[in-house]
Amino acid sequence: MPPFSFVYGGEKSANLIHKWQKVKVVTEGENSNEQKTIYTYLDNHSGLVINCIVTAFKDFPAVEMELKLKNSGRINTPVLESIQV
Repeated sequence: MPPFSFVYGGEKSANLIHKWQKVKVVTEGENSNEQKTIYTYLDNHSGLVINCIVTAFKDFPAVEMELKLKNSGRINTPVLESIQV
């Protein structure tokens, strides 16, 4: 289960996101003290793409998380609301 939630077209993400395509990519960050993990979720039906970028700091006990949403489809997506990170 991802570390974020939302309501999409009136339905909670917990009921939807397990049906979406998911890709995980781990890379080095902008400097050697960072490791970035990018989780990409794709709703093939609507074209909504969610990128959850998690940066772990090797020299400090902290993480940073960024959420990016994009409509890659040709039509409007359903209403997206109550986004919680």
